[in-house]
Amino acid sequence: MTKEITPETARLARSCGGLVAAPDGNLVRTDSAPRKGMSIGQLAHEADVGVETIRFYERESLLPRPRRTQSNYRLYGPEALERLRFIRHAKDLGFTLEEIRRLLRLSENAHADAGDFHALATEKINWIEGRITQLRQMSEILSAAIDACPGHGASKEACPILALFTGMEVPAQPSNTHHDAP
Repeated sequence: MTKEITPETARLARSCGGLVAAPDGNLVRTDSAPRKGMSIGQLAHEADVGVETIRFYERESLLPRPRRTQSNYRLYGPEALERLRFIRHAKDLGFTLEEIRRLLRLSENAHADAGDFHALATEKINWIEGRITQLRQMSEILSAAIDACPGHGASKEACPILALFTGMEVPAQPSNTHHDAP
């Protein structure tokens, strides 16, 4: 039987380093972040990104520079993990780094509302739909060239696929001369 962790228990667990007593009496970590912070390697692991990605986001000012230990190691808090996950999810949805900057600024702006996010998401949907149209057109062009290609054994000068890249003229081929196998 598992016991649900209430918000109050979670708050208490965070203040105690993320440990809480499980129903079986063992101590269980409720979050993977150490109490005093995470190294860059730990943060990278938790956020499922590379260490260089974190450094890149810092250089690009998407991720604030972390505090440093006396040994000059980076030390990240849980807010860095939340921000990295935000960035990763936005990238997974196709947002560019500049668009992510805008989303982050909006998320931190006390005067922003859902309409601001709606507008950005609508812009992205419109771009995605336009890109889908372009990709379909590209697919149709390549498919037509493949269908017109005489295939194995023909000279490359007769290849309409190559002609797409070079701009050369290809003599018209009868439509039923296409062969797939050698």
